[in-house]
Amino acid sequence: MRASYLKNRSPTLFRRLTDLQHIPQLPVTEIVASMMEDVVEAVLLTPPFPNAGLSVTQEELMAIMWIVKLNGFSCSTSNQEERYGLKTSTMDVVYVGSSQLNNSCSPNCSYFTNNQPPFRIVIRTAMKVYKGQALTINYFPYGGMPTTDRQKLIRQRYWFTCKISA
Repeated sequence: MRASYLKNRSPTLFRRLTDLQHIPQLPVTEIVASMMEDVVEAVLLTPPFPNAGLSVTQEELMAIMWIVKLNGFSCSTSNQEERYGLKTSTMDVVYVGSSQLNNSCSPNCSYFTNNQPPFRIVIRTAMKVYKGQALTINYFPYGGMPTTDRQKLIRQRYWFTCKISA
């Protein structure tokens, strides 16, 4: 529903969002494709969508779901209740500009996210960056993770094959 509001209220930002990567680089199994289609159908059939006059199409919603899956930063909301064993909710947040940064095991930038609304991200250069040089971050900044484990997580989370062996 937010995508529809964004499309109506800020067409330029909606266009920037939909310009992000939305086609997985790895083959999608029939099961995953079917699950994504079922979610899109369920969303479009759930009130207020059928009668709300919202302008997002099924194709746009499918693309946006892939955009979130392929470009989102995981954010967890934590609160006092977490100490008492209640589950913390996790969501993916898309930052239109920051979501365009590439992965590197030797990144030239670092980042942190505020895991509470309004879910802001801060990107800082970690070394001198020259004009025209790509800005990179480490998608999984967990020190000491074995290469095979990191590559598996990237395949599962971002649907591409990481060829960096370091």
